[in-house]
Amino acid sequence: MPKHSTTLEPWIKRAFKKIEEEFGYVEIIFSGGTFNPIHYGHLIIAQSAMEQTKSHVTLWVPNGAPPHKPHTISGDLRIRMTKAATKSNPRSYVTRLEADRPAFSYTNDTLRQLREELGPKAKFNLILGEDNVAGLASWQGGTDEIFKCRLLIAARQTADDDCGDDEGLLDHWRNQMPQATIERILCPMHSISSTKVRQLNEIDRSIEYYIPPAVHKIIQREGLYQTLAVAV
Repeated sequence: MPKHSTTLEPWIKRAFKKIEEEFGYVEIIFSGGTFNPIHYGHLIIAQSAMEQTKSHVTLWVPNGAPPHKPHTISGDLRIRMTKAATKSNPRSYVTRLEADRPAFSYTNDTLRQLREELGPKAKFNLILGEDNVAGLASWQGGTDEIFKCRLLIAARQTADDDCGDDEGLLDHWRNQMPQATIERILCPMHSISSTKVRQLNEIDRSIEYYIPPAVHKIIQREGLYQTLAVAV
């Protein structure tokens, strides 16, 4: 894998190293995505994952401009919103690692880089949306580093329920990916999505209870998500 031009921020490395020195390891929730914008659903899922796995920290990784989402706003704005949304939680860390790269990068590559930078005592738990699990094995960028993580699956109302109840679906995923450790995140299913937030804002409907107030202020101040082109 070619070396990327960006690395994990030194202050985050120092914070993680301090935890490692205290506990002998650092357990990390990896929450990646576009966060266009970040909303309460993201926050609830990450907090539930931390409590369920007894992880030390959540590392928020807003990505660069995805090639399949051409109307995503700038990485700078998405970083600002993610930092604003998580500021009150001292166990949340937001990295520019992916957002600052000149080209779109893949989760597998980012995990490989983080393991190289943080060392073998960093343990990763990767949050995945339920609707992303079926195609995981064919993800671009590979999956070898992804399958070294504990995979934490967040329920979504768009998920396929052909496999029956929750345990049936878990068994199905585990049979499909026997090399992976897979768990369901135990938190309420929700219907909040970034797409819904953008669409409501576009038609001048309230998004107040979908996103943290600090994120709402940034959206209003910057005039974000006000055209049809952004909502698609």
